[in-house]
Amino acid sequence: MGAWIQRVTAPLHHPALMPLRRRWRRFPPFLQHLVKSLGIGVMAALLLHAARPYVPGLAGAETAATDWAIKFWQDRLDTARAAEERFVFLDIDEATHRSWGEPLFVPRDKLLSLIQFAVDAPAKLLVVDIELTKHVPLSVRQAGSDAAPGTSASSDGPDEILAAYLRRYSERAGAAGTATPTPASPPMHILIARTIGLPLRTETAAPAETLETSSGPLREERPSELLENIVERSTVLHWASPLSDRDDDGLVRNWRLFEPTCLNRSPHAVPSVALLSWGILRRPQLSQEAFSPREFQTELQSRFSPLPQACGEAAPEHSAAPANSWTLHDDVLAKPVTLSTKPSDLEQRIFYKFHPSTSLAGQLSRISARLITEHEAGRPLSREWVAGKIVVIGTSFEFGKDMHATPIGDMPGAVVVINQINALMEFGQFQEVSRSIRWTGLLLLIAVFSLSFSLFTKTWGARVSTLVVNAVLLPLSLWLFQYGWWLDLVFPLFVLQAYQKFVDIEIAPQPLIRRHRHADEHT
Repeated sequence: MGAWIQRVTAPLHHPALMPLRRRWRRFPPFLQHLVKSLGIGVMAALLLHAARPYVPGLAGAETAATDWAIKFWQDRLDTARAAEERFVFLDIDEATHRSWGEPLFVPRDKLLSLIQFAVDAPAKLLVVDIELTKHVPLSVRQAGSDAAPGTSASSDGPDEILAAYLRRYSERAGAAGTATPTPASPPMHILIARTIGLPLRTETAAPAETLETSSGPLREERPSELLENIVERSTVLHWASPLSDRDDDGLVRNWRLFEPTCLNRSPHAVPSVALLSWGILRRPQLSQEAFSPREFQTELQSRFSPLPQACGEAAPEHSAAPANSWTLHDDVLAKPVTLSTKPSDLEQRIFYKFHPSTSLAGQLSRISARLITEHEAGRPLSREWVAGKIVVIGTSFEFGKDMHATPIGDMPGAVVVINQINALMEFGQFQEVSRSIRWTGLLLLIAVFSLSFSLFTKTWGARVSTLVVNAVLLPLSLWLFQYGWWLDLVFPLFVLQAYQKFVDIEIAPQPLIRRHRHADEHT
């Protein structure tokens, strides 16, 4: 490394630069040392910035830093904010599953009771994180006992009764919306988790034509045997994707705000539960007109649906390629929400706030589903449990296999969904502070590093520099993090390490220089 530095600095010894070198020798030794230190620090920062994607350990350290910040703020963000929502997790837990007889699938009559409970309250928004693609096979169908309170007995099974209830709810909500364009109590929207699998291989779709998205190959939606037509015609029932990204270490850190898909061999796109919930509650302005869930989904599909040939369809003569990004604005947070086919890791990061064992009971309540489906006669249920809140119906019983590892611990998939909705509503997408602020701060830190190395020995210079990082940069980064802004503290530490290596090679500590000059004067 020393020989390399000598080769780089060889042009400075050209005879034409002799006058500059004479002036340089007139500067005090301390000033010479400080300027050299500043130059080395800036050079280290520029080299690391250019080689940032290839620096071993840097990406992992930045991920670990954001994980640590999320753990730091867990259960600490208990102050009321305008952007906060209240959540209820209707949990089909182990006790509920046993009381239902440990069925293979969630019984539709029990699920209907939970949906009715949220509708009658009413909740602010309902998310059904239950698989509803296939009919549930039953050995015995007892229509009278299967029918939930408020529904008429018939020869239909629980699947048909659930579908009939949702159809009637959708028709009533649609009629109310038509009668009054701005009703005093708008109908509650119900988001139903869409089952999305890997693409099916077809004879017409060659492997080269399969669209590669930022998170992997194109996926295919699985149509529902009992609800497809009902949801398609409804203005208050919506499919939404519950998918998240799992990192190499097995932790779910990132959301997927939308999913380019194929549906019945045709190009399609489905929003995530978090994105559609945010849209319904925040109502951002669309490109052409005011927000409505259907218009929002239509525009999302027009922008991000894959090419027809990727789904096995013949390509039209003039088929437009999917858009790269779409920016919407959150008026409450005064921040943009950017939908992109190639989002950065930071834009996808989930700010986990709730764990099933969270102490923020005022913001997240967990209610066992059996308290609703198996309640004792003569003891009416309190609708206040869910009234005006975002309700998510999900499972946590072991046989359901819906537990996920996250940076703050294992949690059911429904709680991951709740964290995604809350993160987008309360913090928005994580954004780095502007480049000018980042580089201004980094140059100031380099100046502090250089000054400390010039005034003290190398060991004490490193200690002072580390103290400045921990006392200033770390608290500032944590403070900004709670508002959805990320001030990177890992890269400056890597710059400091590289700086120390260069200083070891090129510059002797200032006290040593002074001792050498003192010895020269006495000889």
